[in-house]
Amino acid sequence: MEDTLTFLGRDRKAREQLASLWGIARFDFHDAVESTQNVARTLAMERAPEWTIVAADRQTAGRGQHGRKWQAGDGSSLMFSLLLRPRGIEETALMPIRIGMAIARAIDRFLTHGRGGPGKTMIKWPNDLVIGNGKVGGILCEGQATGTAAWIIVGVGLNIGRFPVHLPDRRFLQPAFLEEHIRPRTTRLDLLEAIIVALHADLPTHTGELDDAELREYFDRDWLYGHTLKSPVAGKAIGITRNGHLRVMKPDGSEEPVIAGHIVLDDHQ
Repeated sequence: MEDTLTFLGRDRKAREQLASLWGIARFDFHDAVESTQNVARTLAMERAPEWTIVAADRQTAGRGQHGRKWQAGDGSSLMFSLLLRPRGIEETALMPIRIGMAIARAIDRFLTHGRGGPGKTMIKWPNDLVIGNGKVGGILCEGQATGTAAWIIVGVGLNIGRFPVHLPDRRFLQPAFLEEHIRPRTTRLDLLEAIIVALHADLPTHTGELDDAELREYFDRDWLYGHTLKSPVAGKAIGITRNGHLRVMKPDGSEEPVIAGHIVLDDHQ
């Protein structure tokens, strides 16, 4: 389904004007690619500048966390990858957390807040965006570092329009679709612009550990808080550390931080 993003994305001059307006180095758009991550990785190795964005109407081999396939109907999702070049690998560790919060704030701008509407976009550690109890999107960060030089590619996928999908495995959140929660006539281009503005405002201002304000915001958006986990550690999720590690309270009352892993919820909670 063609929309403003498709129409402008196919026009080279329009892409250049959007890149200038958004303050980014380059905006590439494709009708179909295997994966925007693959395209952005190739550009990174060819020394493309920071703030290069690759978007597509359709991915034939899109993927999410842990190698899972990202499925979406043509034109139904906002799918893009952003190339960043942090000064060093130490700046990349908290990017998934900070990027997730920035994107959640951008989505919140378009949410309907009437009776029964969602209060805010939530985050399921480490990389899922959630409204209600449904996953509306995901973030995949992949990078490479050599000495003090590093690059990171941030892949973002958001479900906009409804498309047929079903995940019978309860370990995974069922998908949700933004068109059911955002203001009418909001386009993929509107959302992409809001996300770029939010990332521009947030990423240059934060380095090192999460500060108190960031921890408070994450707490307000922490979908996983209070849920009982089977894996990667059995226990109850009780937030994150300043380093972005998941805090899990084990049945014996001790606490164990989780740096990475596949979250499996307790089916019986």
